[in-house]
Amino acid sequence: MIVSGKLIDTPILCVYICVSFRNLRDTDSGFRESTMGSGKTKPEIQEPESSTNEGYTQPLFDEKSKTYKNPWKTWSEPQFTNVLKFIWGETDHSNIPETRVLDKELPVLTPDFARLKSFPKSGVQMMWIGHASVLVQFDGISVLTDPVFSQRASPLQIMGPKRYRPPPCKIEELPHVDAVVISHNHYDHLDYGSVKKLNAKFGDKLWWYVPAGTKQWMVDTGCSNVVELSWWEESKYPNDPKISFALWGSWVVKGPNHSFYFAGDTGYCEGFKQIGRKYGPITSAAIPIGAYEPSKI
Repeated sequence: MIVSGKLIDTPILCVYICVSFRNLRDTDSGFRESTMGSGKTKPEIQEPESSTNEGYTQPLFDEKSKTYKNPWKTWSEPQFTNVLKFIWGETDHSNIPETRVLDKELPVLTPDFARLKSFPKSGVQMMWIGHASVLVQFDGISVLTDPVFSQRASPLQIMGPKRYRPPPCKIEELPHVDAVVISHNHYDHLDYGSVKKLNAKFGDKLWWYVPAGTKQWMVDTGCSNVVELSWWEESKYPNDPKISFALWGSWVVKGPNHSFYFAGDTGYCEGFKQIGRKYGPITSAAIPIGAYEPSKI
């Protein structure tokens, strides 16, 4: 793993801070369709048999509003009045340190690019880029999660939430990337500028694995190889059938010897036990921490 540019190749937990608040929209019903560049082999997408779904929570889609609903027992819809109170009435308790303190406590280091260009002979090698962006290498595959290299999580780079720590490298400096997994379509996880730059660097050699309802946006942005999945569906990586991807909202990438779990913005719920039961044991994981206050929203 690389933390702010420092490499460690042990199965260590990679954590990042995020907000667990999502509502994915689906505007077409092609949950299991994929779009590929010319000459590409269509990846095999495995739908779970009904018998294998017992005990696993299924996605809850509202046909009337064309939105996904949170199916977990611990979830309650946030009240609009509480959201207004949070925006205008809550005191900011974030206490973000000054830049000089951040430079000391959370330094951004230059990655060891020479090491990143060679895959680990055993174990998992990871680089935390920032927030939910992680580069993970194992079993001959290189996977990038929720790539955001822009300075702001916003449709416009002149306004919107600005990052406190810059990424340790530019997209142009990244080593080879085989696949990108996207957890959901919020600006701090799906960044237009980063997607365009990744396409410019890797072109149709790059595979994109996205949740239901996101495929068309990816295609419109110029992505060639897009595989769209719903919960518990799996897809074999075309360049190596021993590699498979699973889940939407969070992802499991399973190789012949190791596996990686990326939680996206998933807040703690019974889903973690279900994922562990179906896909465990997991070698390495990137799991969000915090952002639960105030819990009423």
